[in-house]
Amino acid sequence: MNSFPNKYVLTPKPVPDRVEVSLPGSKSYTNRALLLAALADGRSVLTNALDSDDTNRMVEALNDLGIPTRFDKVSHTIEVEGKGGPQRVPEQPIDCGNAGTAIRFLTP
Repeated sequence: MNSFPNKYVLTPKPVPDRVEVSLPGSKSYTNRALLLAALADGRSVLTNALDSDDTNRMVEALNDLGIPTRFDKVSHTIEVEGKGGPQRVPEQPIDCGNAGTAIRFLTP
């Protein structure tokens, strides 16, 4: 039987100040990118975002949580002003409809 060490030290790699990632239009990828942008500090721009009900529900939910999010459906670009996470508790319940990724990401 192999034994594992009691402790394993992970050394984080340096993170660049600016990162560009190009993702294909996908509701799953778009909502994951929206979540990461909302959790980051500062402005993120998502390009080639998929215009779908799931995406629209996630954008509405982020706005309801106090994270300014704008979707330009002509250019398929979404701008998110990340605040490091939710900024307020919404006054009304967030309606995710049938957007499975939004529901999974936004519930505890």
